Amino acid sequence: MKAEVEFYSNFSDCKGHKLSRKLKSTIGYWIDYFYNKYEDSVIFNVFGEKITIKDKNDNYYTIFFRGIQFDIQYSYIFEILDLLESLLKGMSSDVEES
Repeated sequence: MKAEVEFYSNFSDCKGHKLSRKLKSTIGYWIDYFYNKYEDSVIFNVFGEKITIKDKNDNYYTIFFRGIQFDIQYSYIFEILDLLESLLKGMSSDVEES
């Protein structure tokens, strides 16, 4: 009897778990905040807050933040990431000052 076993060191080694180019571009843009990836989503930790970005379809991303889900057209994703970063940076500096 012959058995074959394959071991994967992480999900990126699995052929079924490839991220889209769009999600890879968000990792490249927000590499300082990159936390984890899983199948069709990327998780970022921005000033202690988790933000999850998923591919909705060819034209939209879905962003999950503090229990809120909203869809963003792919051409505006980097402006939205900058907006979220500024918002969270301001919130974290307010906590540090008090």
